[in-house]
Amino acid sequence: MSTPPASESGLTELTSAFIAGQDASSVPDHVIERVKHSILDALGCGVYGRPNEAVQPYLEYTRANGGTPVSTVFGSEFKVDAPSAALMNSTFIHTTELAEGFTRALVHPSTVIVPAVMAVAERDGRSGMDVLVATSVGYELLIRLGMTVGASLVLEQGLHPPATLGGFAAAATLSSLAGFDEAQTRNALGIVACNIPTALMAAGYDHATVKDMFQGQAAHIGITATDLARNGVTGIHDWIGSWYRSVPRKFDLAPIPDRLGEYWHTGSGGIRIKTRPVMAMAQPTMGSLYDLLEQREIDPNQITDILVQSSKRIELGRIYHPAEIVSARASIPFLVASVLHNRDRFIADPYFLRFLDEDMLVDKEIGALQDLVRLETDDEFDFNLERATPNAEGPYMKFEARVTITLASGETIVTYKDMFAAGTGNMTREQVAHKFTAVTEESLGAEKAAQVIDAVWNLDKAPDVGRLAALLSEW
Repeated sequence: MSTPPASESGLTELTSAFIAGQDASSVPDHVIERVKHSILDALGCGVYGRPNEAVQPYLEYTRANGGTPVSTVFGSEFKVDAPSAALMNSTFIHTTELAEGFTRALVHPSTVIVPAVMAVAERDGRSGMDVLVATSVGYELLIRLGMTVGASLVLEQGLHPPATLGGFAAAATLSSLAGFDEAQTRNALGIVACNIPTALMAAGYDHATVKDMFQGQAAHIGITATDLARNGVTGIHDWIGSWYRSVPRKFDLAPIPDRLGEYWHTGSGGIRIKTRPVMAMAQPTMGSLYDLLEQREIDPNQITDILVQSSKRIELGRIYHPAEIVSARASIPFLVASVLHNRDRFIADPYFLRFLDEDMLVDKEIGALQDLVRLETDDEFDFNLERATPNAEGPYMKFEARVTITLASGETIVTYKDMFAAGTGNMTREQVAHKFTAVTEESLGAEKAAQVIDAVWNLDKAPDVGRLAALLSEW
């Protein structure tokens, strides 16, 4: 491999200096506030995912091999070592497909960062403000890294971007939490670059539950790397140049230095909290159909054609007749047919928490209707998602879908949704808390849910995260 250009080595120095140079006085208040929203949302998803049957084999393995009991596993009476706790809690979050995402960057920051920082902060007795600052730093790096590769990493290489990049984010977060200097930070990131998992999107298409642990692996290696760096292990010096020239086929490093430390993507509104546990472009598709079906009934037996238009990422949802719930959450044809055949059930479950079940996968009427669903890229939608630039009027990207339904009578029904315009990038405290309460109702109950919400809103005042961790232990 050729020697990376000096400019790439300079980016390694720049990012290390940024990570090492942040504290409570340098991270803007609006970023700290946004990170509180993210932490609460991630914890809610983790609680909701804890009972999922798919994660139980991981839980059994972790309990048997969890090492020194220092960090909380959600909903459990036992503790394990910090890397194992992070892997397990991240898996709980990931299995739900309900965690936030920075859509343009194709990453889910909270799924990898929050479990990692919570596990280490509990182990090391770090303050709530330390957690908020470190989380902000990790978020900012992960978002920028995601923007360097965009959708090509998944569409052309078949890799899972949140996990493939997540180890760097976890290491950046934990380097900040530990108060590392630039050299230690560079070592931690350099260790990650040599060990980060290249998780395959094929797992989702093959209905493989191994996908649930992808981001947990990234959190695990992030913790291991920073612990090793603390103990004197060194990593490759120019992790950016070396890693980028080994893994992504296409990349543009410009988003990394662009106003780094001055402009925070973390507080820009680009992070969008999910309101339904479905993947990729199925989210605005489901949003548009909810708005339509809330207003009128449509007889699915009278439908002759359904056209769904969105960005190029719609190809991720081109799955017909999924065999498992894992892939059903990504299948736009299946999801469209399911909600059209189960309107009342869909409207009654706005967070999509109980809607999908195994019976739908073999329902012949749903199977026939999904064959009528056509997927098409809209170039304007693709530009708005991938390349539109910031402006002063609101979120600078759009996350759009248009659904056109044709009936046997000749009537054409069109419905459209932009999830950013719907406010999911700037949900209020009350809205985030409402989702948290809804997804944790069966596990935590109202009283304990209220205590967790209060603990997160006041995390900047907490001397350590022990109280919050205790609330998330055995229920």
